Amino acid sequence: TEDDKKGITTINPISQSFLAFNSSNQDYTDTQAVAQVFFDSTAQNNANSYDTSTSTFTADIAGNYQFKVQYKYEILNYNNIGDARFVSIKIYKNGSEFDNFTFDLTGTVSGLLNVVTNNYALDGSDEIEVFVVYTESASGTQTLRLLSGASTRFELVQGPTTAVGRNVDLAPIY
Repeated sequence: TEDDKKGITTINPISQSFLAFNSSNQDYTDTQAVAQVFFDSTAQNNANSYDTSTSTFTADIAGNYQFKVQYKYEILNYNNIGDARFVSIKIYKNGSEFDNFTFDLTGTVSGLLNVVTNNYALDGSDEIEVFVVYTESASGTQTLRLLSGASTRFELVQGPTTAVGRNVDLAPIY
């Protein structure tokens, strides 16, 4: 419909929401610095607020936004399952680190990591991206592989309230 192309406004019922995932495995070594995670496919992308070519969410209007990031992973080339290893999921806002979530993966070589962010107060046109850092204590180069498919994803859990569907005080009318 025509409303699909408008994006979110305070009077438009189309809400911003997206669920993006990666279509192929992505490898990150423990020798890399911070690296962007690419979510190049979408299962949904209302209001076209998520750009698969840049893996960037852009807020249409000011408000509170909450995101979920999930990684299904496996560790490749590890020396010992007990080696200390850590993964940080970093949220970037407008090109700078904004939030950080670190997981201790010592003793594990596969699994699922989940982060649901706090509400982020964003202005219209603010951009959100996801980055990763993998560190390992062992010698040699170890690899964190983020597995393809919907289990490795980035999504908008909740965006700003629109005028449609919110509470309305009818008392002044009657």
